Amino acid sequence: MLLNPPLHTHLRRSLNGLFGARSVNALAPHIERITRERLDALEHDIHARGEADFTTLVADLMPSQVMCAWAGLLEDDAPLLAGFSDRFAAAHNVASDAELDDADRVTSDIRAYWHAHIDRLRTRPGDDRISTWLTDPRLTADLPDNETLAATLALLFFAAHETTAVALAYAGAALAEYPDQAAVLRKNPDRAAAAVENLLCAHPPVSLTQRGAF
Repeated sequence: MLLNPPLHTHLRRSLNGLFGARSVNALAPHIERITRERLDALEHDIHARGEADFTTLVADLMPSQVMCAWAGLLEDDAPLLAGFSDRFAAAHNVASDAELDDADRVTSDIRAYWHAHIDRLRTRPGDDRISTWLTDPRLTADLPDNETLAATLALLFFAAHETTAVALAYAGAALAEYPDQAAVLRKNPDRAAAAVENLLCAHPPVSLTQRGAF
């Protein structure tokens, strides 16, 4: 988001409450339910077909479902939004005209989705977090246009989905490569937090670094 104060300041302050401890803790039941459902789907495919795609069934879809729960979006939109995120990530490394065309299309699709959602909430606000955010006095004090709001929501969703999906995929691959370590975790679930920290250090989900000369 290439914004300057005071608009950038209003946006940042208005978003703080959406990611506070209370907001995140309230997601715990949703995260537990979604995790069980995704792992059940994985187990079903393993029993039915003898194999399963962890990245598709768990890593890619689970964070999208969690973000839908956080934002008050329909969970049925999770596959669509995960697809947006995957295509937008691919748009950062285009190598052909066809890929460039798809990058343009997905950018338009994302904008249209969030613009339509904001318009619905303007007309019929609910008790969801985005409705609360749109009526926050710190935001309405210098109300951005819908384009800025849509871009902010799209960036939030993309950043949350992409980093979590990649981290989960790396973790699944690492535990499959080292089944002895997976066995240790199954026997000692209290080591899960330390395992997550080590996995994030070994396989960081974001490897893009930009430097600028001034």
